[in-house]
Amino acid sequence: MPFVPLWIFFGDCLPGVEFPAETQALQVQPAIDLEKRRMHLEFTAEQWILPETVGQLCRNVAEATDCKVTHDLRFAPACFGPQAFGWLLQKLREAVAVVNGFLHTTEIAYDAPLLCLTTSETGKRALADVDAARWIQKFVRAHFDLQVDVQIGVKSEDTGIRDTEPSPVPDTWASDTPPLQAIVPPPPKDTSALPFSLENSQKIMGAAIRESPTPMEGLESSDASAVVVGEVFGLKEVRTKDGTKRIITF
Repeated sequence: MPFVPLWIFFGDCLPGVEFPAETQALQVQPAIDLEKRRMHLEFTAEQWILPETVGQLCRNVAEATDCKVTHDLRFAPACFGPQAFGWLLQKLREAVAVVNGFLHTTEIAYDAPLLCLTTSETGKRALADVDAARWIQKFVRAHFDLQVDVQIGVKSEDTGIRDTEPSPVPDTWASDTPPLQAIVPPPPKDTSALPFSLENSQKIMGAAIRESPTPMEGLESSDASAVVVGEVFGLKEVRTKDGTKRIITF
């Protein structure tokens, strides 16, 4: 079945199902398996709409039809902008949980074709370890039909100063202007408590380890990530339905 306006599909196939007014401009291509009670809906949108709204629509369809409903949502390239950045970061958190704690303060700027993310130094390393730039490129291409270049940078230190107007630039600098101070990088974190050498070890999966382990009793639920060391006495690995991710339980 080709893409059709949502209201036509609902009027012809699903009369009586309620759907949010914001979704009326969507185009939908349904694939229905009545025998297995499954339905997959491909949505396209020419204007930005909250993905949560489309998700609620699909839950309404599932409840009304007693079917398992899945969906994909794609936007026109012009929809990619600040309103879409929150969704991008949300999906990145879901795909790569290890970077979740670093994304709350991450800022995004887009000047086609360059997409710039600025975060902390630690956040930049974490994003680089999981190849977040490549994931973002694939996500934007799949959902917005856009090819973007991704650059991940580090935020400058916040001095707390907020100028209401730009400072004037003098025509000439006085000869006694003090020289700029070099930025000294912070010392490397102590890893002496690790039971192995970082230089002679090989990463098997996940992000690289760069700090000493934390005792289990010292962990807090609010910690974004932590390093712990111990003997693995149980391991369970489950692949997601689409086969692209693994859920590992120790």
